[in-house]
Amino acid sequence: MANIKKSFNFRDGIQVDEDNLLVTRTGLVGIGTTVPKEALDVIGNVVISGVTSSVFTQTGLLTVTTLNPTEIIGAGVSIQSGIITNPSMDNTGIVTYYGDGRYLQGLPTSQWEDTDAGFDVLSIFNTGGTVGIATTNPQSTLQVGNNPLVSQTGVGIASAGNITASGTITANTFSGSLSGNVTGDLTGNVTGNVTGNLTGNVTGNVTGNADSATVLETARNIAGVPFDGSADITLPGVNSSGTQNTSGTASNLSGSPNITVSGIDLNGNLDVSGTTTLTGIIEGTAGENKIPSLYADIPSLPSASTYHGMFAHVHATARGYFSHAGGWYELVNKETNGVVGTGTETYSIGSLSVGTNSPANDVHIRKAGNTELQITSDTGTAGITVGRESGVNNTNNAEIRYGADSSGATYSTAQSLDIINYGTDNFNYHLSANNASAVQGNFYWHKGINSSVLMTLTNAGLLGVKKSNPAKELDVEGAGKFSGDLEVGNDLTVDGTVTATDIIGQLAGDVTGTLTGNVNTVSNIGISTLNHLRVVGVATVGQRLDVQQILNIQSSGGQFPLNMNTGDNSFFVNATGGVGIRTTSSLANVTINASQANASIAAVAVGATIFKSSVDFADAGTVTTRFMLPPKISNAQRSNLSGVIAGGLIFNTSSNKLEFYDGSNWTALEANSGGGEVNQNAFSNIAVNGQTTVEADAASDTVTFVAGSNMTITTNATGDEITFASSGGGGGSGISDIVEDTTPELGGDLSTNNFNILVQNEKEIRLFEDSNNGSNYVALKAPASLTSDITFTLPDQVYGGSVLTTNAAGVLSFQEEQLRITSFGIDVVSQVDVHANYSSVSNSYSGAGSIKFGNTLILLDGSFGDLRVRTPYGGGSSYSTSWIFGGHEGTNVSTCCFNSSQTITAPTLSLRRWYSGVANAVHEFKVSVAGKGTNHRYNNPLVGSSSGYRLQNENGNIEEAPFLILCPGTTYRFNQSESSNSGHPLRFYLEADKTTPYTTNVTTVGTPGNSGAYTEIAVTDDTPSILHYQCSVHPYMGNAVSTNSNTVNADRITDGTIPDARFPAVLPAISGANLNNLPISDRISQDTSAVQVIDSGSTGFVKIDLESTERLRVASLGQIGLSGQNYGSAGEVITSQGSSSSPTWASPHRQIQDLQGTTSQINDDAYTELNITGYKAYSLFKIETSHESWVRVYVDDASRDADTTRSEGQDPAAGSGLIAEVRTSGAQTVLVTPGAFGFNNDNPRTNNIYLSVVNRSGSPQAITVTLTAIQIGE
Repeated sequence: MANIKKSFNFRDGIQVDEDNLLVTRTGLVGIGTTVPKEALDVIGNVVISGVTSSVFTQTGLLTVTTLNPTEIIGAGVSIQSGIITNPSMDNTGIVTYYGDGRYLQGLPTSQWEDTDAGFDVLSIFNTGGTVGIATTNPQSTLQVGNNPLVSQTGVGIASAGNITASGTITANTFSGSLSGNVTGDLTGNVTGNVTGNLTGNVTGNVTGNADSATVLETARNIAGVPFDGSADITLPGVNSSGTQNTSGTASNLSGSPNITVSGIDLNGNLDVSGTTTLTGIIEGTAGENKIPSLYADIPSLPSASTYHGMFAHVHATARGYFSHAGGWYELVNKETNGVVGTGTETYSIGSLSVGTNSPANDVHIRKAGNTELQITSDTGTAGITVGRESGVNNTNNAEIRYGADSSGATYSTAQSLDIINYGTDNFNYHLSANNASAVQGNFYWHKGINSSVLMTLTNAGLLGVKKSNPAKELDVEGAGKFSGDLEVGNDLTVDGTVTATDIIGQLAGDVTGTLTGNVNTVSNIGISTLNHLRVVGVATVGQRLDVQQILNIQSSGGQFPLNMNTGDNSFFVNATGGVGIRTTSSLANVTINASQANASIAAVAVGATIFKSSVDFADAGTVTTRFMLPPKISNAQRSNLSGVIAGGLIFNTSSNKLEFYDGSNWTALEANSGGGEVNQNAFSNIAVNGQTTVEADAASDTVTFVAGSNMTITTNATGDEITFASSGGGGGSGISDIVEDTTPELGGDLSTNNFNILVQNEKEIRLFEDSNNGSNYVALKAPASLTSDITFTLPDQVYGGSVLTTNAAGVLSFQEEQLRITSFGIDVVSQVDVHANYSSVSNSYSGAGSIKFGNTLILLDGSFGDLRVRTPYGGGSSYSTSWIFGGHEGTNVSTCCFNSSQTITAPTLSLRRWYSGVANAVHEFKVSVAGKGTNHRYNNPLVGSSSGYRLQNENGNIEEAPFLILCPGTTYRFNQSESSNSGHPLRFYLEADKTTPYTTNVTTVGTPGNSGAYTEIAVTDDTPSILHYQCSVHPYMGNAVSTNSNTVNADRITDGTIPDARFPAVLPAISGANLNNLPISDRISQDTSAVQVIDSGSTGFVKIDLESTERLRVASLGQIGLSGQNYGSAGEVITSQGSSSSPTWASPHRQIQDLQGTTSQINDDAYTELNITGYKAYSLFKIETSHESWVRVYVDDASRDADTTRSEGQDPAAGSGLIAEVRTSGAQTVLVTPGAFGFNNDNPRTNNIYLSVVNRSGSPQAITVTLTAIQIGE
């Protein structure tokens, strides 16, 4: 038998077994029948164990367990057995009994009263003071017998808690203080103080103090010191300084070598090697005590019988064990992932608590917030069984189960909840069983979450069918039916309708059906509804007249045959059939005038007699008036709109366009059945810098080109060409051949007509060389950033051999050339102020020319072939050591010069001549390592290691990781004998980050930091022009090297042109795959602006093959073929398919498309979400499903989630984001007429179309949904 102490809400009905209890979806309740015909249909006897309230009850034999009537009226009321009680403690209920009371029992003879002591405890108390048993004069709160306080025989219990007894007190346990003499044997433990004499033997432990005892009767020796209890004793080596001697030696101790020690406290450590056996109790202070008990595997565990109660850890299983009753038992582990146990254990637990240390029952779950016990089956039945049988025979238990679709029980499905009592006794429901007088809840039956209640049984016994708050013992909203007679012994009040064959007597309320007598209504309130009413004279309806079938009203004298209310609330029907709602006026040519009223209509059809959709305007109007007019407002009026929601539609009188509202903006709809533009890829505006923009005012608007001065415009309708020809301003023929997406060509001179030429975003003005010589050009462009405008003014005269200079105002002029940089070096053309500047510094160089820029002196030394740059210090009168570019003694100047094509990057570094002596010899740098200084290339900011190389040349000068210029034909040795080089081998690389080592002509000897260690490189003409010397172990310790060789690093060439003179007469064998400007044949040529394919025949073509497949073809007449000879059809355009597919031919207008998506397999009546890729805005025409289903289409995912609880057939809320919904009966296509406007409401907008799909096919299915739609706008 199941006792469920909780309120349940059943929304789709409930059934218990076959016919025990049934509540249908329509609210009919059946007991003892599966087909209830009335609101409450009971077949069989009724046994009520709960509270029953009834205004009138007529019954024969009534068996009641508990009867709490408000009033019992009638003769011959007989209660054969049981007890009549008053459960209420506030003097309510039945408190007065009339009649013969001779047989009443248990009547109180004193002032006893009931009280609720709390904690589910009901008690009685005496209001008269003391209570006596076997005495008439009690002196204690509760006294049995005479008064023991005055040495009489008896027992007294005082309210203060004292017990006084004159006789013997026998108890299993005494707890608390015991005062008085104790005579006789005392067996057991005594806890507490004992006051008085103790005579006799004490068996057991005595805990407490002997207040009168000061010394022991017989003194005892402790470690040789006598102790009688009169004073403390002193033990040397224990509580005083000295040595504690023990008798005996180790040789006399037993064991091998076991030692038994008792009563020793250790303040320090005790180290014991070997096995130690402790027979007593080990006690220690709280702390991190460590007693490991580790065994390799299960067989290594010791005997469980010998070591009973031992805990051990087994390494092989990673588990803990304890010994008990001769066996080892595994402890339940908590895994590192938080899981307790392995999932295969069977637990036998006395009680189970979750969230509490004190479970109130066998299973107790407690949490501060919401708490839930969840039992889930993925595919089967989930249930809870309670009962008194250990098996599964289901004879003495009960079950709550869900999803028992295979149980064979009627109405049990995969989504049904069953509550079953397999036993043969009651099925009890209790409300407030703990405190019936404080009950507040009721029994409710529901269908759905937010729908109306089906049935209510209140705590007062009021049963309501379709009523949440019944006012009577049986309160039914709707029809009721009894299979037998209904006998009412008192008044019958019916709020609704009464259907009866005959009604005899006075009847107050509504009457329907055939009346065989007169109806006299004496009340002026309520509604009278008659199927047929014939009024011969005048009928006056004071408030309301309901007609269910036909109301014939004939006009007389042109008056309104029907007129209700007055003023703004009027409703009339005139003699010509005209109807007015909320008005008293008729309008010409208007049958229904509701211009001042609102209407909410489930479906509207204009010009049709059969609904084809919820809004049907297909046949509206006549042939000449079949059009619709949306609201017409201007831009200003549109700005004053409020409460606009997505999907709104207006006609904008300012722009003369239809516009729809997408939730945030108004978007114009152009001329197209789907709302799209006629030319999908056309420009709506034409903008000219500095001019007013030309806007397209309509989809068919025309732009007109007007020829200006010296300009002629001609058109070619066949070739879709417009030709602009200039007839002046330079003698050319003007601009011609303007084709979309190509570069315009000038047929003559370009005149700006007194305007500037604007080149924006760092673009270039390119001046090409003669096309016969190639396609190189000179480009002019602005820098990426300017602080102000800069204007260069060209010189008005040209001088031969001069150079172009500018003043501070940007005026260009030609000046005499002084310094010339050529491909071979730097030439001094004229030596203006050369020797005068240099002679003031030094005359040690012969044949030198110099130029001074400010305080910087540039020297070209003819004897050494050097270019030297010197900067002053010390006030400008002295100069530092030169930066030296170029060769050395005995070398050819042309081979070791500083070339204009070189780029040298040496921030904050000086470039020095690092060698001397004979050319083509070995020159040495002494290398050391120290912390990076401010002059190190990679120390501002710090990059890589904090240490760097330092080099000392043959003249003794030391520099911090200098930039080196090395000449071909010379060998350079980097000496690393100095000890600071230890761990820092110097090597050469092609990159500063040491990605590619360079080892050609590089020799390494010894270990850095040891004598004789060095790295040597022989520079040749084939050595890369840029190298890097770096530590092979630590990053960025060195710098770069320029070798002045003929080899160019290929990865350094990123742009520019290599002059022909830099290539030998015969190129080496290299791949020409990436070379351009190579002639292919005499049929293909290239000039400065285009590649030309020359074909003199009539059947030739040009095609492009990629990966052995033809991708594009141009035929002899200019036809364009896609993937071969697919030239498309007339009027089609090439349409891109994105980055992953080739383009195709397509109609220039948008087409109606089928958009499709398929769900995963879902169960019957299951819900799932589906997203289909479509458009940001569209018109929806059809919805097709592969199986019977319920499909809804939304503007975004949030709207879809908010609509999940709406049931099928329930109308959606206004503005809920639902675009359309259909219910199909199988593989079916449903037309959406008229087409629904749809859009995406994501932010930012996407092409997602959001759907929800509910499977209604009766079995699991993967459902394919196809939307037929056309795109609107972009």
